[in-house]
Amino acid sequence: PLERLLNEFEEQVTNMTRQVKDCETAVAAAGTQACVRMLELQPHLQAEADANKVSTAQLAELQTELSAAEQGLKDRDVAFADEQHRHRLCVEKLQNDVKELSAKNAELKAATNVTEELQNRVVQLPAENAELKAAADAMESLSAQLLELQVQLKARTETEAKALEKLQTL
Repeated sequence: PLERLLNEFEEQVTNMTRQVKDCETAVAAAGTQACVRMLELQPHLQAEADANKVSTAQLAELQTELSAAEQGLKDRDVAFADEQHRHRLCVEKLQNDVKELSAKNAELKAATNVTEELQNRVVQLPAENAELKAAADAMESLSAQLLELQVQLKARTETEAKALEKLQTL
């Protein structure tokens, strides 16, 4: 019985040794195949890695360009807002100038009316009175000056109104 047990044990050890050798052979064959496959794939993997490096560099370059473009847009927005503010201030100033000129024009019209009334009075007064004649001459001189100022004011008012229209169209 001991010999039989020993034979069975040896047979089991032999079977196990064979199985271990078969496994070692299978593992070696699989390792060889894996190495061959890795060697076959290595150029492709290297090409993909190189392409990824190029793509990464291009992406970084595009991101830099995008950042610069975004900053340029921000700068242009700030400049545009500043320009709009300056235009608004100019328009407001011109509107105020036009109001002032309109008020002065009304004053000049009132003064012109007074001058016309005075001229009518002077015409009605006797021509013999030298002092009244001198006053009439002075009034005529003032009237001429006033009319000249009125013409100048009217021209200035029209010029500023045109400038205001141009600014408002901007």
